Parts: sequence; structure tokens; C-alpha cells
Amino acid sequence: DLKGFSLQDLEEISKETNTQVSQLVDFKQNLLQRFASSPVSNAYTSSAPQVPRSSNHGVQGISEWTDEHVSLFKAAGILLFRIRNKTGKLETILPIENRCDEPGGYKKSIHVFGGKKDRNESPVTTMARELVEETAQIISTADITSILESQAQKHQYWYRRGKYCLFLCMIPSGARFNKIHALPRLFREFKKSGAYVPGVEASALCWVPVEELFNKANDSFQVGARNIPFSGFLDGLRNCDALRAVIKQLGTTEVSTAVSDDPRTGTLFERRREQDQQQITLVGFPFDEGVRRNGGRVGAAGGPDAVRQFIKKLGTVVNPELKLDCSRVAIHDDGDIGAGSSLQLEQAHNLLEEKVFSIIERKEIPFVIGGGNDQSFPNAMGLLRNATEDHSVAVVNIDAHLDVRPLKLGQVHSGSPFFMMLNSAEWKSKGAGFLEFAAQGNQCSLVQSDFVYQHGGSICWLSEIRKHKAQKDMQVPYSSDAVVELLQNRIEQMKDKASQVFISFDIDSIQSSDCPGVSCPATVGLTAEEALDICFWAGRNPAVALVDVSEYNPKIESYRTGRLVANMFYYFLLGRSSLFQVSE
Repeated sequence: DLKGFSLQDLEEISKETNTQVSQLVDFKQNLLQRFASSPVSNAYTSSAPQVPRSSNHGVQGISEWTDEHVSLFKAAGILLFRIRNKTGKLETILPIENRCDEPGGYKKSIHVFGGKKDRNESPVTTMARELVEETAQIISTADITSILESQAQKHQYWYRRGKYCLFLCMIPSGARFNKIHALPRLFREFKKSGAYVPGVEASALCWVPVEELFNKANDSFQVGARNIPFSGFLDGLRNCDALRAVIKQLGTTEVSTAVSDDPRTGTLFERRREQDQQQITLVGFPFDEGVRRNGGRVGAAGGPDAVRQFIKKLGTVVNPELKLDCSRVAIHDDGDIGAGSSLQLEQAHNLLEEKVFSIIERKEIPFVIGGGNDQSFPNAMGLLRNATEDHSVAVVNIDAHLDVRPLKLGQVHSGSPFFMMLNSAEWKSKGAGFLEFAAQGNQCSLVQSDFVYQHGGSICWLSEIRKHKAQKDMQVPYSSDAVVELLQNRIEQMKDKASQVFISFDIDSIQSSDCPGVSCPATVGLTAEEALDICFWAGRNPAVALVDVSEYNPKIESYRTGRLVANMFYYFLLGRSSLFQVSE
């Protein structure tokens, strides 16, 4: 193990222990000398058991990736290969970076595309983010998705050193991937332009023949007139006999040339946000304790994970019916609040408020999926705290219930979010207007409706929506535009003009024939079409700065309702994309 430590490893150890690298180098050399002269040395090297290639421990530190490694990995990267037409040789493209690989300072060395994972990232997400960043966005997330889908078989490995997930991929043929073959030139042009892209650490990119990379007699590769050494990490990979065998086999594997002609919303996730791009940040709130406290059926805690199963598969990137291109908007999944922990509901609320506050502060739009509707209070507080002007924030609660019940035994619950908001100091100074939309009189008490009116709010009952729609249907039958029109009119009628709007959408406002998977299904309510139209309108409205969707309960029904919630997100994405379309 000691022999496996590189100077780069020693540098990392020195940062943790405040020890000089030179001291660690001397210490390593001293130990190696003592070990070499020890009688244990010969016995160790001659009798050490050989790890079979089928072992899960791997050969020389590399093994097949298993589900057990998902919770262990700390970093991820990728080796991209091609067979060069002129020579027929297998090559891989690698970055040249300035790093401190020896005592005394920095020097250029050849590395691997990859890096440490961010919180809650999957191996694919980490690898994709690092590759997009390190190639200055010349390679996109959509390119990476197509590359992974084109592989005849999955090549994903566990590299014990660094707890690393390593992907091996052949570059498909086809005009779309010509830019990858030209990466060194395109990257060179990017560097000359003086443009700035966050995450770019390389000074150059180069194609390296695999036979030279794995030639143990080499410790460097000639790039132009200079010999550039291999980094310590790459050197460790070069000494993996098992990896050499896998790559040799990869070079003879056929790669599908098919590129997906039907890219879905999932290809938009984790793309680096461009300067003029709007970013929607998805956040999960997997808590239903508030529902339990309010006497409802629990299960909404599984909502965020269930919705994610549908979001990335539903919705075409380019919608030919609406003539909208969703690639104008970047999407980031920020994971779940309190993932893997056992937080109390009040603690989760505090974390959610801070999360929403920071996302809005970065000029991104939070789209929060619950969980119980109690999430709407911390969401509203995150927006109100960001508001810089008095009476500038409007809040719309689309819900069959008014959700203004008092606390129970001093505890928050799913029926109290707007009771808390309307009583808060932040609302009294920053609130512009509060609208209850699609409320049903059989679900709301007189005390609750009086509370809303007494605090300056207004209520648009479901019956009012149906009357307005009936009048409009006389002009345009079966149109759901009337619902959106009424919603927009009611917002415009607020006393103060809002510069920011929060749309809180409790899906128990949607009729149960369309949306059965909720704690309290509605016999009557909004239709699925009306819900999607509202989400599209919210996306198109530049004042909408925050959206949450609550009460999806996959324990009651998962498939139909899950697809509906995923489409609500997609229609919001379509609406936001419409703000950034380039006229032809």
C-alpha cells in the first residue's frame, strides 16, 4: 500500500495534517528503505496471495461496479476512446492541467476528466458535470447521454484508490460527435478567446494512443515539443492490468451509431447554466409529518422520489405542437431536504427556507415537490426574505382547502401554512396580496374564510371558476383558457402590484378522476388539463419566482398521479422556455 502512494497523495495528506510535503516524502523513503532491508519483505512479496480477477476486491484496485459502491463513491470520471481512422489505433482524450505533483510547486501533467462529487450527486451526474465543465461546455449533457446510450454494454468500474467511479466509453460515429474528435483544437480556440467558463482547469486537451498510455516504460507523453508527465492518479490507472484488459476489449466492441431522435426532459438536467439562461432548480421535501398531525393519510414523503422517476422520461425537449425548445432553460436537481437523515419537521422547515432563499438569491427558480402542504410556509418565507421592496410579493394557494387552520398544540401541520404566513412580520411588510384559488365551500369553514378576508386575502371559489368557464364556453367550447384568464385577472386586482409571485399548488384541488394519489381526493375540482394550463401560464409569467407542488401520495396511487405531477413540471418548463425563444 505504501508503494502505491504518489506525491499527489502525500500533498493531500499534508493539507489534512499541516505537515510539510518534504517531510512526508522523507518519511516514505525511510520506511521503504527499512521495509526493503527487512526479512519480512521477501516473505511478503513472495507469498502474498493473488487476488483472483473475479473477486469483488478487484485486481490492482479496479473491479466491476455494484450497487454497494453507490454509497461509497467520492468522485467520478470518464475515459473517452476512439479508433483513429488514419492509424486504426485506439486513443483516449485527456486534459493537461497544472497541479502540484511534486514538492516545490506546480507543473503540467496529464490527468483524467473527473472530480469529486457534490452533495447528493449520482456517479453519472458527477461525471457529466465534470466533463461538461472541463471541456468548457464544448461537450454537453445531451452529448454525454447519447454516448452512454450508444454503448453496446455498460462499462462502469470501481477504482478503490480515491473511491472512484470510472466510466469507459467509445465515441459513436456520426456528424454530431465530430466536435469531440476536434476537442483539442476547439479547446485551444476557447483558450485564445479569453472567455471565462467556471470549472475549466485544463490548459490543453490531447489524444493519447492507448498503447503508449499503458506502456510501463513511459512516464510521460510528448505533446508538441514537450514531454508532459502522467499525473499520480493516472499513473495508478496505468498500472491496473485489469483495466488494460477491459480497454483492449473495448477497442473491439461495436458501438451503436444511433443518436436518440427523441430526447426527453432528462437530457436537460445538470447542464451548465449559460449567462443568458434561466435555471429551474428542483428540490424535494420528503416529509409528511404535517399531514399526520392534521389527521390525513401519510405517504406523501415518497412523493419527490416517485415524481423523479417520471420527470426525466416525460416531455420532449422540442415540443412540435407548441413549437417550443426547452433547451433554452437549464435544470438542476438539488436533491431532497434532509436526505438520509431523521430530521424533525420543524428542522426540515428551517432547512427548506434557507434552501429556497439561497436559490432565489442566485436568480434561479425553485420548483419544490412535497411532501405535505406545510412546506408552503417555509417556501413563502424564503421568497419574502429575498424581497427588497415593501408589498411586492403575491401568493396564490391553488387548493380545495384554505389551509389557514391554527397550530395544533403549538405544532405546525399541513393545514396551517398560510395561517402562519399571514401572521408573520415578513408578510405584513412584504406581502402584496393573497389569493385562495379553486377552494371548495364543503372543505372550508366560515371561521377560516373570515380569517382570509380579515387578513386582506381573497377567495376564488371553484363554483366561481365554473361559472366563468361556462360563460367562456359559449364563445370557445371546451377551452381551459378561461381558468387561466380568471386567475390572472384576480392577481391583477390585488391592492398592490406584485413584482414576485409564489404559486403554491396542492394537487388535491384536482378532481380525483384525474388525480387519485392524494391524502384527501376531491370528488370535483380542477381538471388535469386546467392544471397543466395553469402551470404553463406560471412558466410564461416572468413574475413567478417560486412554485411548489404538494400532497402527491404514491402510497395511495403512484402511476397516474405521478405522471400528472411530472407533466405539471414539464408544462411549467415549456412556459418558461417560451420567454427565451428566438424568433425565426
